[in-house]
Amino acid sequence: MASTKLAFLAVAAVLLLQASWWCGANGDTPAVMTVTSFENDGNGGGPAACDGTYHSNGEPLVALPTALYAGGSRCGKQIRITSTQSGIYMMAKVVDECDADSCKDNMISTSKFVWDVLEVDTYIGEVPITWSDA
Repeated sequence: MASTKLAFLAVAAVLLLQASWWCGANGDTPAVMTVTSFENDGNGGGPAACDGTYHSNGEPLVALPTALYAGGSRCGKQIRITSTQSGIYMMAKVVDECDADSCKDNMISTSKFVWDVLEVDTYIGEVPITWSDA
């Protein structure tokens, strides 16, 4: 009886490790997406951290939280954002850091363009997505 329980726990542990490896291998990180402005007159604050300039909200842009921004190592790189509601995905360029005051560690903040392509209404405020490095 004890050996059966032990075997069951061992199998469960292996399956759990495989599941977490599979998620990491696919690079699909669950997150929450918010909308921000990257323009000078918008609600996004100052110029983008990556290049010190403002950008058009008509471009596919993203700001990552401090931990994922990684000191700017993702600047200029594309990430793939997938709507968990519709399955629609797109690429967006990392141009900014979203500080801890406005973004939690599991949040990304994107331009309105991204919301339009993913067919999500910005009035919702926050939507579940997954993202990965492209």
